[in-house]
Amino acid sequence: MNYRAAHLPLHWQEWVNKQEHLSKGKCDPRFNGEVHINFEDGSLVSWKYAFYVLNTEKQEVAVFTEHNGYHVYNHRGVQNLRGGGWQKERNMGIDYNVYIGAYLTVKKGATKKVEWEENVCVNEGCSLKGKAVQDNIKFCPKCGTAIKTVAREAQEEIDAHEFCEEHDIIGVVFPTEEKVILPGGKEDEETQVFTPNFKSGSRGGQSFDPKYEQGVFDLSNTYPAAEIAEVKEKCAKAIKLLEEAYGNSVQVKWGAISSAS
Repeated sequence: MNYRAAHLPLHWQEWVNKQEHLSKGKCDPRFNGEVHINFEDGSLVSWKYAFYVLNTEKQEVAVFTEHNGYHVYNHRGVQNLRGGGWQKERNMGIDYNVYIGAYLTVKKGATKKVEWEENVCVNEGCSLKGKAVQDNIKFCPKCGTAIKTVAREAQEEIDAHEFCEEHDIIGVVFPTEEKVILPGGKEDEETQVFTPNFKSGSRGGQSFDPKYEQGVFDLSNTYPAAEIAEVKEKCAKAIKLLEEAYGNSVQVKWGAISSAS
């Protein structure tokens, strides 16, 4: 639900009252990032100038935004949570999550060409030759030569989350922050993992918090091969775009993804 401080549940009002900036209605310095929540039903919400706080005792996540109010959700329905500003409030508890089902992987390191323009001095004998100057400067402050606009380009490593947003597939697949654990416990830091953002027809594709949902989870009726085929079909467009960006390293697998935040 969308709140302002006075309309928050009591325990969140008490938390806000302890915050130096929020309690006085001032702009909080933590309003410097973005928050993205990916729900199990396929819904996706995003805010700019926001941060989030977890309360595992109440099983809630609260999002505080500079311009769009405060929002409180039951975090048991949250599949992925990404954003900034929350690390300072982790004393409210640790959130554990286990996802079981099909997922996608790519090898990190793919790059894209980035192009931009700069205003520079082009005088061969000037010590500022080729160095960028401010847009409002018309003549080189060193030699007086007229400033020219030149095209620049470079290779930049692809950011998985930005890539999904730019290509409008963030609602189909969601990049996670978890590392792949290889046999023997070694971490594979070269692999990026994506979880599909839809409910599978099979028993897999589910998330749960082992802190609150302890017990035996019967996966007898889970069909990994069928789920993998389903993901390949429903995520075909996303997979094609990932292949164009990352090459033939895109794979669809089935397993468990555990995380703590």
